[in-house]
Amino acid sequence: MPETELVNAVNHFEDFYEEIFMQFAKYGEIEDLVVADNIGDHMIGNVWIKFVDEENAKSSMNAM
Repeated sequence: MPETELVNAVNHFEDFYEEIFMQFAKYGEIEDLVVADNIGDHMIGNVWIKFVDEENAKSSMNAM
């Protein structure tokens, strides 16, 4: 893979991660955020978020 494509992919992922983090941080403190590696088709688009407080997780889930 050419270096420019690799840099573009990394920048795209960082932008995506920041956008997801900021969107969900509106509901409370985030303990962990995982973006699936998307190796298999069944994993495409999966993001896991663990909130410090269960009520914040519930609020986030209800809003989405």
